Amino acid sequence: GLETLVEVQTSLASSLSDIAGYANTAINVYNRVNSIVNAVNTAQQIFNAFREPSVVIALVQTLQNFAGGFKERGATEFVKLTAEEILENLERNTPRIIQDVVAARARNLLTTINQGGHLETFLIYMPNPIPLTPTVDVKTPIRINGIPLSLVFGDKRPTRVIGAGWKISNYRQNQELWRADYGPIEPGHRGTGSAGKDEYSLWADPPLHYHIKN
Repeated sequence: GLETLVEVQTSLASSLSDIAGYANTAINVYNRVNSIVNAVNTAQQIFNAFREPSVVIALVQTLQNFAGGFKERGATEFVKLTAEEILENLERNTPRIIQDVVAARARNLLTTINQGGHLETFLIYMPNPIPLTPTVDVKTPIRINGIPLSLVFGDKRPTRVIGAGWKISNYRQNQELWRADYGPIEPGHRGTGSAGKDEYSLWADPPLHYHIKN
């Protein structure tokens, strides 16, 4: 009868609504997972760029320019590091860096893109054993997913060994994602893992220690 047909239509509409809801949830989950996978893949490509000949040559030349080497804060003796020592230490820590950078920054990047921003440049920070300003970005022929890669020289901090970051269109300054400094972690300096704090995580792999920025 008529009532049965209405009931069937109501039931069908309810079912279609449920299916649409499940589909939207599935799409959202897929997009989120896909974004994370893309972020991890991109991060791995950035780490691969550390082994590009032009980057290795720049790393070697920068270390040669600061022939005295690095020293811990408050210390008097300098210690020389080779490019290979730095890259080997970095490669041991690459999985954790990628994990923590994606956890700390992927959501912020998606929010920035939704607000009309876009990635302009990926950055690799070169060694900086002494305070040296201003900072200078030097373009390379390397591109990661179509986005150019630049090398950054100079910093007011005298202990940076290596690092990476990006430049986003609606931010004036470069954004450092992570860096490795020479020497032990300073007393009282720790990664919090808390939103709104400067650092997401912090750990040591002597003679370097790593900072992951929020």
